[in-house]
Amino acid sequence: MKKYVAIACLAFFVGACSKTEEPTNPPAQNETIEIGDYDAVAAEASYQASCIRCHGDQLEGGSGPSLVANGFAPTEIEEILENGRGAMPPQSLADDERENLANWLADQ
Repeated sequence: MKKYVAIACLAFFVGACSKTEEPTNPPAQNETIEIGDYDAVAAEASYQASCIRCHGDQLEGGSGPSLVANGFAPTEIEEILENGRGAMPPQSLADDERENLANWLADQ
């Protein structure tokens, strides 16, 4: 009996550890997102260096989700870039580079 309880507890803890973070809900379609100015050439270069492998050359997704019309505000994108989310690791970008990329991505 103790063996079954131990197995049940182990299964519970393994299941609890494998839970991924729930994504933040993007804003409703009628909600306006404020996007700051950005340098598109620099943002595309940052995207090529840091994002293209997982999100595709047209932002269509691949091993990572599509970034087209993602509905996230630039501040949310900056947070994801800085801290990572789910399987995505944090990105090593300077603050201004991260802000520029986030504004560009929010505008796609």
